[in-house]
Parts: sequence; structure tokens; C-alpha cells
Amino acid sequence: MKKYLPISQIPREIKDFYNNYQDRYEEIIVTYRDDPLFTVIFKKGSVHIEALTVGDVVRAVDPDTDNRSYTCTPNLVSFDVQNGVLNFVTRCAESRNAWEQRVQFTDSWDLVPEDLRAPGESWQTLVQKFPDVMDLDCRVHCTCPAFLYWGYLYIDTQLDVQLVDENRYPGVRNPDLNGIVCKHLAAVLRNYFR
Repeated sequence: MKKYLPISQIPREIKDFYNNYQDRYEEIIVTYRDDPLFTVIFKKGSVHIEALTVGDVVRAVDPDTDNRSYTCTPNLVSFDVQNGVLNFVTRCAESRNAWEQRVQFTDSWDLVPEDLRAPGESWQTLVQKFPDVMDLDCRVHCTCPAFLYWGYLYIDTQLDVQLVDENRYPGVRNPDLNGIVCKHLAAVLRNYFR
């Protein structure tokens, strides 16, 4: 699924590149942070970015976050099979807090066969019968402070995989925009989407 974003919603490094070269070329293709997952195509007057699938988000989890996520135990609390919404609660060994995560499939959820979207269908059964679920576009969110303050919510807003918008650049804690999700979401993705 193709997505068009206004220039204001793309990362600063790409904006700088675009501003320097926009008058010279009809089309510019940029791979952000040397990751083909984040390929942006500039055309005169618009920016074109591929929407991210749940599989893309899983592959984009950085190794450090993935390693820290092994101390976390996610539990699937609810699955709204008709709308493609999964709610989780995750606890980590080093904290007494539990944080809530949500993975919500977008309009691509309509690609799931109707018989698999029947009330009462379990997530495990759906994944077994429809493994292409990893190729569907999604949005993610976590209620933990790290998701906001380490800039993952900002990064996800730039990539259009967020449920809540965040336009404040994380210049203090994550100026290089490393990562895509917190350790809680990384644990959810590792346990339920691989």
C-alpha cells in the first residue's frame, strides 16, 4: 500500500537532503539510515513512502532493544478479530510496572478471509490459517514512558505506524532516531508475530 506524506512529517535528515536537491531532479529515491525498509521516493510536490507491515516492524526492531526485551513477558489480553486489534499487557523482570501495548491492523485487515474474522476466532488459529497476516499494514503503541521519551512514538509517527501522533523531536534522549519500538513492544512482536 502506498502512502503520501507531507514534507513536514518526514525525518529531518531526509528533509535536508530533499531541500538541497529538489530543484535538480524529477524524482529522488532515498534509503533512510541504510535500511531498505525505510525507502522514501521524492517527486515534485509530494513524498511517497511505502506503508510498513507488521513484518517490517518486526524486522526493524534494533538488536539492543530486542536483547532487553527478553526480560519481558507479554500477555494477549484481548483480540478484536473483526477489526484486527490486539491488546497486550507486558511486565518485565526489573520493574513492578505493567504496560499496555496495542497492535492494530489498518484497512488491509479486509484482506483476511471473512470466515477467519468470525467472533471468537483466536489469534493463534488465524495466524496458522492465514500466515500472510505478517504482510498486512499495522499501527503500534505502548503506554510505557520510554515509548514517548526515547522517541519511538515520534519515529513511528514519521513512519505512519503510530496510533497516537507525536511531533516533538527527541533531541535529548534519541537525536539519532535509533530504534522503532520499546522493549515491551519488541517482546510482543517476538512472541506473537514471528
